[in-house]
Amino acid sequence: MKKIKHKKHRNTGLIFEMLVKKMTSNVLQGEGINEISSIIKKHFSNNSQIRQELTFYQMLTKEKVKSPNLANEFIESIKEARNSLDLEKLNKEKYRLYKDITSYFGGDSFFDIKVENYQNYASIYTLFEYNQSDNPPVMVSNKQNLIECICNVESSNTMSSEYLTESEDIRLSAFEIMIEKYNDKYNGLLNEQKTLLGNYINMETSSDEFKTFITSETNRLKESINNIIPKIENVTSSNKLNEMIDVLDQVNNAKYITEDHIHVIMKYYEFVNVIEK
Repeated sequence: MKKIKHKKHRNTGLIFEMLVKKMTSNVLQGEGINEISSIIKKHFSNNSQIRQELTFYQMLTKEKVKSPNLANEFIESIKEARNSLDLEKLNKEKYRLYKDITSYFGGDSFFDIKVENYQNYASIYTLFEYNQSDNPPVMVSNKQNLIECICNVESSNTMSSEYLTESEDIRLSAFEIMIEKYNDKYNGLLNEQKTLLGNYINMETSSDEFKTFITSETNRLKESINNIIPKIENVTSSNKLNEMIDVLDQVNNAKYITEDHIHVIMKYYEFVNVIEK
């Protein structure tokens, strides 16, 4: 049996997500994005084979069906469509993309960027690059992982499916708008707000590391709010502060941290900063 290997530098879906995250992180930190944007526009143009393969990755990570049988048929149809691409041309495009990325970022460190649903992208890669007969136990396991993902209608991401399937130019603009929106809304981001957004963008939101970070920050906010309550004489205002603490407890107990939760923490950072001045 063949040894099934996942090669991140050849995983089109994963690379695209990494580029988007890196661009968003640069916007957040006030760093340049022109070079990253040029890489995306150059390699993911609509007439490229790699852009078409990206579409297949996105379909398998975003679409949902109700039964395992339908999911299996869906996976097989996507694999068949992907294999109809000009694979020789696709491999050449992947090589040129890899060269541009390593040239700009100075090596392979770019591929260490954390991406949500990494395992699903890895499973799709093996589905595209190998046949089931190459290693039946591994391939069946990877396919089952995808089937479970496709049949799971609960999403950990509150962004609309329309947003997730938009063209790369529109999507990247949306990320920039998101950062601008935060800057406008909060009159310039506080350091803790920048850290929160940076971790939300760069960490896997289902990871223990990110959950620990969120727990630490919500507990810190709760402590600050609890210190404010004794100083408040108005009963209504005091009750509102207790409600804020309840909301932070809900964030802590959430199965998934969503953009709505991030909005809450961002607002509470601003509130505490104003009150403590």
